[in-house]
Amino acid sequence: PRVGGAQISKLLRKIKLLLLLPLRVLFLTPDEKRGFGPHLEKAALDEIAEKDYSLIYATSPPFSVLLTAIEVKRKTGLPLILEIKDDWVQPNQFLGLRWHRRFIESRMERKCMASADRVITVTRKSCEGYKSRYPEFQEKFICIPNGCDVSEYQPYWSDAPASFDKFTLIHSGVITGTRN
Repeated sequence: PRVGGAQISKLLRKIKLLLLLPLRVLFLTPDEKRGFGPHLEKAALDEIAEKDYSLIYATSPPFSVLLTAIEVKRKTGLPLILEIKDDWVQPNQFLGLRWHRRFIESRMERKCMASADRVITVTRKSCEGYKSRYPEFQEKFICIPNGCDVSEYQPYWSDAPASFDKFTLIHSGVITGTRN
């Protein structure tokens, strides 16, 4: 069979990606947003220099934001609150990564937990998981559950049925085979 230019181009692209994979793992750990860290750090430091802020509040994912936040804390001395909406190093999702990536990200997470003045999680299970992984920082963790005050939305639900005839599931997040 004959090989066309498109097939050669596709093969070269795959080879390039394969060769760059180790570099991506090193430089884009924990996530693909890591490259924005220096820009985010500069913007945060410029903002803090212009106005009077009393703390740094960082939310994740992406987890690279937490790494930038601890650098901003180090340079400003401001207290740091981290809000973690999805656990970073969680066994069910973390097992698919190679050992060196698990090692690097575990160290990154530990550094963030050590640097934070307070860590907010959005589920009790997550909060308990962090407390068990980092018993030396137990007092830092607090759970503020996801949710809302349903009564605030009552005016908008006037046309909604009082009850549903069928099962209804509403999920605002990601469902994967590893999440329960």
